[in-house]
Amino acid sequence: MFPERRRKQLRQDRPRHAPNWIGKPTQPRKQDQTSSGVMQLLTNFRDQEGQVDFNKVTEVASQVNKLYGQVSPLLSSFFKK
Repeated sequence: MFPERRRKQLRQDRPRHAPNWIGKPTQPRKQDQTSSGVMQLLTNFRDQEGQVDFNKVTEVASQVNKLYGQVSPLLSSFFKK
């Protein structure tokens, strides 16, 4: 149809290799990844003795509330019902 048009040539510089995952045994998954993620999150709110620091928790909650107050009018303009 377009005889003057050149076709893309395949790169033949390198030989093709099979993907790394072929032939490897599957890795066992962690049993409960969500609970480990929650535990990692909670470690940020612990003090040096390992107790939950409620001052940090309330401070972060206050910051999230302020951020939500600033962002919610912007988001509601995009997602009007």
